[in-house]
Amino acid sequence: MKEFASLLLDQIVSAGKTRGGLAWADLFIKSGATNTVSLMPDGSVNWTRTAEGGVALRVARADGATGFVSATGLAPDQTTARYLTDAALDAARPPGSHLSDPHAPTTPVSGKGGDGRGLGIFDARLHAATPGDLEGILDDAATEALRADPRVRRLESASIAASSSEVWLSNSAGFTGSYRQTLVHLTLGVVAGDAAGSVVVRRSRTART
Repeated sequence: MKEFASLLLDQIVSAGKTRGGLAWADLFIKSGATNTVSLMPDGSVNWTRTAEGGVALRVARADGATGFVSATGLAPDQTTARYLTDAALDAARPPGSHLSDPHAPTTPVSGKGGDGRGLGIFDARLHAATPGDLEGILDDAATEALRADPRVRRLESASIAASSSEVWLSNSAGFTGSYRQTLVHLTLGVVAGDAAGSVVVRRSRTART
């Protein structure tokens, strides 16, 4: 991501010099993946993995016009950089236009930012967890759900999804920064009841670790 950020900023600065003058540009890049393990009604286990990626670029010209553009993709390349550069400059609108960005900063932040350490939002163990690790956590949770109350008859549904992603921030004033984050989401459903009837109860919990 760092290499692509440098490529994109170099390209937008170069293009801005010939297209009305570029005052500043900032960008946001994100990439990540989510592993999901589900216990199926027939007792089988289903595992899926999904990936995400995206880039957002905001520019301001010397005349105050601002433009914003974004694109999705797992591996942005030079073609993506050219598209974002042209589209952002083409999208730039002057202040007062109904299409201008009311939240555009007048002065970009400069300097070097932190790398996300100490934020408490990244768990290295969760980042490295295999489908087998997640299945083990899900089995433990399902076991606890079944023994939690004598009225619980059976498991209705169970799934766990663990995601890990990285965000890179950079701008033409020299600011660079990044952080990593993890998120895990556990969902359980049980069928519970007595002689009078039964009910399905579902609960979920989301955490960073």
